[in-house]
Amino acid sequence: RFYLIKDDNSYWFGGTSIDTTLTRKTTKFNSVTFAMNNGNGNTKARAMALTDVQVDMGAPITVPDAPWQAFYIDSWGFIGDGRINNWKFTPGDVIGNATISGTTPNSRWTSIRGAFVDVVKPAVGKALVITGVMEFVGGGFESPGSLRFGTFYTTSAGSLIKTSVDSTRWSGSEAYTSGYLFIPPTGTSGAATWSGLSQQGTTGAVVNGAWLQNDYPAAAAGRLTSSYVVGQTAQTPANAVGGAGVYNFTITVAPRANGTAKVGVSLVKSGGYTFSSLLVDKNSPLATGQFNSVYFTLDHNYSTTALKLTDVKVDLVDSVASPLGSVATAVEGTSDVPREFALLQNYPNPFNPSTTIRYDVAKVAHVTIRIYDVLGRMVAQLIDGVQAPSRYTVQWNPAGLSSGAYLYRIDTRNEDGSGTFSSVKKLLYMK
Repeated sequence: RFYLIKDDNSYWFGGTSIDTTLTRKTTKFNSVTFAMNNGNGNTKARAMALTDVQVDMGAPITVPDAPWQAFYIDSWGFIGDGRINNWKFTPGDVIGNATISGTTPNSRWTSIRGAFVDVVKPAVGKALVITGVMEFVGGGFESPGSLRFGTFYTTSAGSLIKTSVDSTRWSGSEAYTSGYLFIPPTGTSGAATWSGLSQQGTTGAVVNGAWLQNDYPAAAAGRLTSSYVVGQTAQTPANAVGGAGVYNFTITVAPRANGTAKVGVSLVKSGGYTFSSLLVDKNSPLATGQFNSVYFTLDHNYSTTALKLTDVKVDLVDSVASPLGSVATAVEGTSDVPREFALLQNYPNPFNPSTTIRYDVAKVAHVTIRIYDVLGRMVAQLIDGVQAPSRYTVQWNPAGLSSGAYLYRIDTRNEDGSGTFSSVKKLLYMK
């Protein structure tokens, strides 16, 4: 086990390795060495000072967690045997972008996988958030169940390979995959039926199975799988059709202290189609799981000739951001993504001992909610973090503060840089 970390955390190098060589030359040591090369003439260092170098015997060291940094996905390719169907892969001009397309519509399922730079493990207080844009050309996902996407973990996808026949693709299998699958409804189709479970769902978990499939029974056909439905949500407006155009999407996974997880999805075409929900996964296999990829697939839609993915970004954000333990809770089961940012009046008001503040987030944005006294001094910070589009509530308990009037303020900054929002309202605390 080893690590080398700069004191301001701007450089991190560490890990755990296992030496499996049975012919290693020694199991005893009498020195430690350090060396510097000239780096092809580019090294600017003129000295290396070593301080407090200590040798000891004891328990293995604990390697500190690497500092988190959001990233755009740059490893893309077709996935699944036969899931290319005369389409081609086109890499994006910038990291985070990729396109699959053909001169004619695909004849059956065509799938693309984007791999993370490393495994991402959301935890209590740290939610996985994946954002990006899907553009459908020629047509959309008008056929029921024809668009499926989600975030997953697998070790069977293999590596990226390129051939002159079928473009960039993953060498491995799409089976033995675990994660969350979303099947947005279109038209009057309603939620997809998960065969073998006798349940309908637009959000579900695939456990150790083929990632895109909801049409085989759990643990059937020799598959050691235990897939399950998380819940279902209708699109708005009612019976809206997922046609051609540009859609913003968000995926969130937020583990909770009780072993469950909040799983969110949003797929929005401005003025035409909205599919959004925040559901609770009460099962434990994925609530504290890990993820290393996103998948997208299209079945034949008779007119769709391309799926373009843009700015697909992976992040870990604070889901609990208050020294008082306040939690921003999205309204569970909602199918309505707010069209505008808003700060609503708290309730009850006046209140004692606590009150609930409601607010709307219309786009992925960094959100802060702070409480001020009448002299303008901040007395509490309830929220400070990136949040997905939804309607939220957060509670405030002003224990230790005097009764009287206070102001609460929301400030948001869109992650895509498109704008900001601020609003202030008054509340009254009465002991």
